Amino acid sequence: MTCMSAAEAAQFAQRWLPAWTGNDPQRLAAFYSDDALYVDPGIPAGARGKADLLAYSHAHSLVVKQEEPVLHNLDAIAAWLARPQAETIVCSDFLDAWNLFGDIARSCPQYSVGFAARDRRESR
Repeated sequence: MTCMSAAEAAQFAQRWLPAWTGNDPQRLAAFYSDDALYVDPGIPAGARGKADLLAYSHAHSLVVKQEEPVLHNLDAIAAWLARPQAETIVCSDFLDAWNLFGDIARSCPQYSVGFAARDRRESR
């Protein structure tokens, strides 16, 4: 496997992000190999290769909007976790972080414990 340096990754992201947010499936597909596997919550089984990714985006009118980034005050969360009796926390900061970490855990089920069982219970 070939790894990118931090500078190479930044350059790649500068090229890739406009393709992702540009609503141009052909331009985006150019970043993927013919045998790539693309998986996200909208395609749990994955799209295999450019042809599948293009077919999915055309069939579902895939439109990605670029939004302002959401910043989370994780330093405040860390301080509160370290000393919950001594620190105060803004409820919205706590809930935003809770949702962020939940989203991350759900997107990486191989690294999370307990979310799958809870999600099954909640979907009933």
